[in-house]
Amino acid sequence: MNQDTKVTVIVPVYNTQEYLPKCINSILKQSHNNIELILINDGSIDNSAKICDEYSRKDTRVHVIHQKNSGVSVARNKGLDKTTGDYIVFVDSDDWITDNYITTLLEHSTNPEEELLMTGCSYVYPTHTEEITYGSGTFPLKDALADETISRNNFITSKLFLTKIIKDNNIRFKQGISYGEDWIFGMEYMKHISYLKIILDCGYMYNRDLINTSLVARRFKFEQYLNTFEHANECILGIYGNAPDPRKELLKSFISYRYLLSAIKAMYRKDSLKPRKQRIENLQNITSKYPTYIKYMGEKLLSKNQLSLFDLYYLTIFKLRYSLLQPFWNFYIRIKSK
Repeated sequence: MNQDTKVTVIVPVYNTQEYLPKCINSILKQSHNNIELILINDGSIDNSAKICDEYSRKDTRVHVIHQKNSGVSVARNKGLDKTTGDYIVFVDSDDWITDNYITTLLEHSTNPEEELLMTGCSYVYPTHTEEITYGSGTFPLKDALADETISRNNFITSKLFLTKIIKDNNIRFKQGISYGEDWIFGMEYMKHISYLKIILDCGYMYNRDLINTSLVARRFKFEQYLNTFEHANECILGIYGNAPDPRKELLKSFISYRYLLSAIKAMYRKDSLKPRKQRIENLQNITSKYPTYIKYMGEKLLSKNQLSLFDLYYLTIFKLRYSLLQPFWNFYIRIKSK
């Protein structure tokens, strides 16, 4: 792949002044220098906006978009609207990439209209770095997605997207989704390819700073998890169709745990506890609409439609968790954050 190939790197930015210069520098010093870097400042209240503007003044490849805080999906969509590259790479503003990362992606992209290129990544902790790989080779898409290791890590980072596929099919991040929006975007893209090509490169450096990411986790409500689940279900049907397919069932099993069970649990969390009547109604709707997914979750009380018993069981479990275990968890977070 020669230098005529242009790659757009899209970076949404929100209050990451501590990490942002390292992220931007890693992109601008790529060995493949025919890039455009689109930074979308999503209403940051720290110095992130100033940092973005400073880089745009120093390097003509850097383009900055400022918007009111509207969320990462809106920010990335703004980047997609402005892209002029042949390919698109997504990088989070607290992560960074190695010098030859984009060159490696382009060298291995041999059939971009039929396949999506996926790499491993490196988890960077405060004390060590761990390389994460998913094997190597070119695999039929439907086979690859049935592998939980791959489907679990089907995020938009560590991938090379062909701009033509995105523009021709008007693929965008769903603005109503606040959890799993990148997973849904990847699945929407995969509706239009046939293969997943995986390489062993780990040049995407994923920041696992415990203070910044791992422990200070965002919490989502029942409706948010359920919305993601419903979109994920539509994506699976869009890829596999309605015909019976054991590979489809494996992927359905995965999203039943990741999204649907998370939705149910959210109803019982202390910060988002719903009234009993509403919990029962939600359980009735889920069990009647998604009986197959209920089976995959392994919740026998739900499978038997014993909703009142299930509700009492979960309510008790979560009360015990927050009354007995939460203090220990809070102590653990404080220790790790020091």
